[in-house]
Amino acid sequence: MSKVTRGSYPHPVLDASDDVGASIDLFNVSVAPSVDDVEVRFQLRMTEPLIHELLQEGVARYSFRWSCSSTIASGDLEAEVQMHHADSIAFVGWIDQESIRGTVRVEVRIIAAREIDQYRLDSQHSDYGEAAFHVLPGDILADGGY
Repeated sequence: MSKVTRGSYPHPVLDASDDVGASIDLFNVSVAPSVDDVEVRFQLRMTEPLIHELLQEGVARYSFRWSCSSTIASGDLEAEVQMHHADSIAFVGWIDQESIRGTVRVEVRIIAAREIDQYRLDSQHSDYGEAAFHVLPGDILADGGY
């Protein structure tokens, strides 16, 4: 089970809220320390078709950002696709042991890789009506939590 710290966004974001009538789930999370690195494994399931399409076209990308409150270190988890499942994708990545101590948080998101002029999800909440949004590179499209 993942946790989501909800921000305030100027456009619909797929997360645990009701902004979008689809789901994103982070599950099967495991952590395994070794001599040099800590291996992080997880699966991600997402049911929003447009965001899937944006990922395939390179207009959006996965973002896995880690932070350690004990060492104040942070960075991008260069996670690799381990396996495609029928309903999800399994990822694996590594964090250098020397950079972390204690609790480490990895935020799993999908962000815009390029500008999107008319961003509109068919499953966006009715409060948004037929509105389309201008999304910039780095804007969050989906938040799977941590």
